[in-house]
Amino acid sequence: MAGLEGLILKTEDAGKTWIEQSFFTTDWLQSIYFADENNGWAAGSGGVILHTINSGYEWILQQSNYEGWLESIFFLNESNGWCSGQDGIILKTTNGGESWTFRNSGTDKFLNEIRFINNDFGMAVGDSGIIIKTSNGGDTWTALSSGTADTLESIFLVDHNHAWVVGQNGRVLHTDNGGYEWNSVDCGTNHWLMDIYFIDNETGWITGNHGHLLHTDNGGQTWTEQAITAINLYGIYFSNDKTGWAVGDGGTILHTESGGMVGLKPVNFYAQNKLDSKPIPNPFSSQISIEYELKRNEKITLRIFNHLGQMVYCKEENQYQGTQRLKWNADALSDGIYYYRLQVGNSVANGKMVKVN
Repeated sequence: MAGLEGLILKTEDAGKTWIEQSFFTTDWLQSIYFADENNGWAAGSGGVILHTINSGYEWILQQSNYEGWLESIFFLNESNGWCSGQDGIILKTTNGGESWTFRNSGTDKFLNEIRFINNDFGMAVGDSGIIIKTSNGGDTWTALSSGTADTLESIFLVDHNHAWVVGQNGRVLHTDNGGYEWNSVDCGTNHWLMDIYFIDNETGWITGNHGHLLHTDNGGQTWTEQAITAINLYGIYFSNDKTGWAVGDGGTILHTESGGMVGLKPVNFYAQNKLDSKPIPNPFSSQISIEYELKRNEKITLRIFNHLGQMVYCKEENQYQGTQRLKWNADALSDGIYYYRLQVGNSVANGKMVKVN
């Protein structure tokens, strides 16, 4: 698991306890992926790519030759991997990241996630409903018609034909013909959905803002809410049909050993540091407010970063107990992706904001 300011966490007991293995960097780590027990990579702001060959005990910095924001990293094995991110960037390696080469994605849209099922077949999704597909290992890409302009956050490839996509406004898309046609699926919410994971063609989960945790056991025909928190949940993974983990704001980690139907519970890592926040409106054109609740009078610190991980705004002040709204005027800044980090005492909330015309 990876996050702000180079944070990397590891567990050796199925998530009961977590060990910090952070790399000394101020970059935001947006994505982490292990090809096997030993070989893992993390990627994030400033084009940073980190690599470990010993299960995370040591991390080395790889040269991406890129200074923009990397949002997603994926490896099939210890050699073949891909990154995606800002301005449609796609990087590819065939030697475990010793060298990375640029690939033309055919789009300038922010690509939020990239996935492959073998050395040839892969897809990526991103802003403005973009879905692209490759059949030659990412050397060339073809744009697919998603039927939406919503931001798409996550894709899961079940096989060559079946794939799932989730994103803004509760958007859930499904294809059963390799992406040539996408069907919109009603999952029962219009909140922002962040991640999707299937263990087979029938059984899957979705996480999203406001604690949404959705489950299907019939191939997505119906979705059942399993939420136990209102905290934004950004990622989910299952090792089988019973055992899974979800992660979110403030270091929140949820764990289930029953497929989420019963026994879904928070893991005691940063459990005491949960802080719920909400940017309004999002996307925004000029000014945005970040809303949150203080349980007592507190000193707050708000930091906002651009897509390169550079801080563009910082505010510190003492505030009173109750509902609070911090306003940020971004008139002088360009359109694009921004990230905020709100700290209240020992509690931290993070979020993504999109500035548009």
